[in-house]
Parts: sequence; structure tokens; C-alpha cells
Amino acid sequence: AVATSYLVLALYLKELFAYDYRVKHVPAWAAGVCVPFVLFVAGARDFIFVIDITGGVFTALSGVVILLSAIRVFQHRHDPLKVAKTVLAAGAIAVLVVGITHKLMGFL
Repeated sequence: AVATSYLVLALYLKELFAYDYRVKHVPAWAAGVCVPFVLFVAGARDFIFVIDITGGVFTALSGVVILLSAIRVFQHRHDPLKVAKTVLAAGAIAVLVVGITHKLMGFL
């Protein structure tokens, strides 16, 4: 079960880097596979904890990218609720950044 979770997370990270951040496929694959492994080698000896940190941080970063894209779309439309949607998305980004910080502080 742990190996399956690791493979799913590695594939997710590879696709995140390749499609969202436009990193070439080989470096994206290396980052997806190596980030959890490097954390494990760096001293995080509990593999589940490494998966938790990696998954939490990269999922939140993915949410931030999606929300930034939404804000960009909101700015180009003539919508009466444009300001409210932008403020709501910015608030969600702030919550995700706090979550990332909390997750990383637990690692350190």
C-alpha cells in the first residue's frame, strides 16, 4: 500500500511539473521521484511522514496555481462579482500558504 501511494504521488508530481510548470518530462519525472526520496535520505525516517509532507505541500501548491489561474480569468471578464471572486481566491491562497508553512514547520 505504501509503494502504491509513492508511485501515485510520483506520477502526480511528474504531471504537475510537466504540464503546469512546463518542465520537460525527464526532469519532471526526476523531481517527482526524487523529492520524496531526498526527504527520506535527508533525515525523515518515517516514510509515511515523507509522503504526508510531499503530498501536502505539492497539493497545496497545485491549489495555489489553480487559484492564480482563476484570478487571471476573473480579471479579463466583465463580471459584476469579479472583485468578490478575486478576494475570495486570494483568501484561499492565503489559507493554502499558511497550510504549507504549517506542514513545513512540522518537518523542521
